[in-house]
Amino acid sequence: MCLKIVIIAGLIAVASATEMADKRSASWDLVTSSGWNPASGGNGIPATLVINSGGNGGWSSDSSSEVAGAVAAAKAAAGAVRAAQQQVAAAKHAALHQQELAGAKEAAAAHAAHKSEEASRRARARALEAAQSAVHAQARLAAAKARAAAAQRIAAAREAEAAKAIQQAAHTQAARLQNAGMIC
Repeated sequence: MCLKIVIIAGLIAVASATEMADKRSASWDLVTSSGWNPASGGNGIPATLVINSGGNGGWSSDSSSEVAGAVAAAKAAAGAVRAAQQQVAAAKHAALHQQELAGAKEAAAAHAAHKSEEASRRARARALEAAQSAVHAQARLAAAKARAAAAQRIAAAREAEAAKAIQQAAHTQAARLQNAGMIC
């Protein structure tokens, strides 16, 4: 991506330099006097512009077609950059949308977890209440059994006393009858 941008910037610079060179009639004496000739491509530097050796400051037809090709390539590259930027914007929009959806799902999950936790808490509270009620009921049952057992013991003691009294009354009566039978 960076390489494309550098190439595009270079091509745009070449295109703007071409336009500026056409508008001014500057001499290229300094460039040619330094020993570097862009037309020859010397010193390993690729020549994209060829200076007309006639000295009139114009461009040769070969360099004009190269410049036109370079400008067309720069325009195509700029279009490709625009398309890539649009794709990046679309991807960013999609990512933001997915992020919003994920946030909404996370919030819904947190809400559901909270509701579930609340329901679980209520169920635990009801279970604890039921267990406590069962314990209280067992305690009441045990107390009732204890009262019933105490009442049974009292009733048994009274029955025993009544039986003893009946037995004594029977012995006493039998003794009287026996005494009465001996007297008569």
